[in-house]
Amino acid sequence: MSRKKPNILLVGVGRWGMNHLRVLKQLEVEGLCKLYGVCDVDEEVLNKVKKKYEIKCTTDYEAEIKNDEVLAVDIVTPIDTHYEICKKALEAGKDVFVEKPITDVASQAKELAELADEQKLVLMVGHIFHYNPATQRVKGLIQEGVVGDILFMYGHFMGVKPRRNDCGVTLGDAVHHIEVFNYLMDRLPNRAWGIVKSYLGGPLDDTSVVFLDYGGSIAYVETSCLSPAKLRDLVIVGTQKSITSDLLAQTVRLHEARDKYVDRRLVKELITSDVPIEYKEPLKIELVEFVNCIRKRRKPPTDGWVGYYAVRIAETALESARAGKPLVIRY
Repeated sequence: MSRKKPNILLVGVGRWGMNHLRVLKQLEVEGLCKLYGVCDVDEEVLNKVKKKYEIKCTTDYEAEIKNDEVLAVDIVTPIDTHYEICKKALEAGKDVFVEKPITDVASQAKELAELADEQKLVLMVGHIFHYNPATQRVKGLIQEGVVGDILFMYGHFMGVKPRRNDCGVTLGDAVHHIEVFNYLMDRLPNRAWGIVKSYLGGPLDDTSVVFLDYGGSIAYVETSCLSPAKLRDLVIVGTQKSITSDLLAQTVRLHEARDKYVDRRLVKELITSDVPIEYKEPLKIELVEFVNCIRKRRKPPTDGWVGYYAVRIAETALESARAGKPLVIRY
C-alpha cells in the first residue's frame, strides 16, 4: 500500500474527536490522506457522522484495526482506553496517533514506546501545545539566545469546565505544560513536587500545582477546572530577556528590564515588544505532521517517549502530593 496518501482510521468521535474528524476531512480534500472510517461506541453519534460525511462507521474498532486497507489509527478516546487500543494497533502493524496523555500509567506508556520502536512504527502523542505557533516562536527565541539562560518558567491551564471522568487535572491538563517545559528546557526535570486538591470530592484532582526542578532552573504549572478565568499561558524569565505568551491567542511578547535615571535615581524600566506570529490551527499542524511522519518514515517530535516522560513526571507529582514532599523522578 502506498504511504503517499495513507488511509487513516479514526477511533473516537466525542467532543475532541469531532475536531479530529473535521481536520482529517480537510486533509483528505487537500490530498494528504484518506479518512478510511470512524469507530465509536455510541451508535447515535455514528449515525450523525455517517449522515454528514458519508463515510464508513462502526462500533467494532478491533476488526477495522486488523483491516489491511488501514495504514494508521488516530485514537481520541478516554485515557483509560489508550493503552489497549494503542497496543492492538501497533501489534497489527499500524502507525498510531494518540491523544495526550498517551496512557494513565507511565509503565504502560513506556511499553508502547518500546513496542513502536521494535516494530519501526510511528507513534505520535497529541501534545498540541508543542505544535502551537506561539510555542514554536518561543523555542526559536530561546535557541537564538535572545532570552539568555532560563531562570524559571511557569504557566496556567485553567478555566471552568466539567471534571473529566478518566483522570484529574494533573494528568489531563498539567501534562500540556510539562511537555512544553521539557521541550523549551531541552532536558528533563530531576525532581517533582505536586500539591493537589479535590474540592468537588472524589479521587480525582480538580486543582493542582506542579513544581519541577531542572537543576538550576525551575518550572511550575497551575491547573484547575474551577477557575473562572480561562488561561492557557506561558512565561519564561531569562538572564537577558523574558517572554510572555498567550497560547490561545497565539501571542508572544518580549520584555527587557533596563536601567534608567529618574530624578537622579536609578530605576528599572520595562521595555516590551510584540513578536509577530501567523495564527494557525495547532490541531491541523500536528495532524499534518503525523501524515508526513507516516509518509517519510520518521519519528514525530512528540513520539511515544516524549509522551512517556510527560506521564512519568505527572505521575511523580501525584505521588509527591500523597507523600507531602518533593520526589526524585525515576525514569
